[in-house]
Amino acid sequence: MQAQAEVEVQDQKQAHPDVEEVNGVVEKLAAAVINNNNNAAPNENYKKNRIQVSNTKKPLFFYVNLAKRYLQQHDEVELSALGMAIATVVTVAEILKNNGLAIEKS
Repeated sequence: MQAQAEVEVQDQKQAHPDVEEVNGVVEKLAAAVINNNNNAAPNENYKKNRIQVSNTKKPLFFYVNLAKRYLQQHDEVELSALGMAIATVVTVAEILKNNGLAIEKS
C-alpha cells in the first residue's frame, strides 16, 4: 500500500511541471512582452484627442460633454465613428457648432 502511494506521488510530480520551470517560463514571457512594448513606436495609431462614437453604448450627450472636455484640454477634438454611429457623430458636431464651441474644418 505504501509503495503504491509513493508511485502515485511520483506520477503526480511528473504530470505537473516544477514550480521553478513555470517561473522561468513566466519570466521569459514577461521579458518578451516588455521588449515588445519598448520597441513599439510611441502614439502609433493612437490619438489622445480622438473620440470613437457608438450609437448603442452611451447616450448622445455623453459624447457632447466628453467632446467639450476634450476641447478644453486639447483645443481640438476628432470625432470618429463607423456605420450607423456616423449620424450620432454628425449630431454631436452640430450641437458643438451651434453652441459656438466648434467650427467646421475643410
